[in-house]
Amino acid sequence: MLLALFMLTAMFKLLQGSSMATFAAIGPVAAPIVATSGISPILAVLAICLGSFVAILPNDSFYWLVRNSALAHHSQIKAIIILGVGSVLQAIVGFAVLLEISIINLA
Repeated sequence: MLLALFMLTAMFKLLQGSSMATFAAIGPVAAPIVATSGISPILAVLAICLGSFVAILPNDSFYWLVRNSALAHHSQIKAIIILGVGSVLQAIVGFAVLLEISIINLA
């Protein structure tokens, strides 16, 4: 179920582009899923947060903060690639840690 929430949020993030819009949209959709599945609400929220890390796109304000400071000397394409790969790795590693926590929590 955590993977489903992670993937659902990642899809919303890719469609919306903005983390804030993703959080606003995913809550009403995910709430019934979390309530009926019996999973820990804390783990569900963490899976949703990690799913929103999947992409940092130009229509997200965080993209422009990083682009104009740390990546100012890179081309637009290279900045998108750097932020895209970094955010995907961050989300995957975070989700792997979340799965480990959920396994330990069940034991």
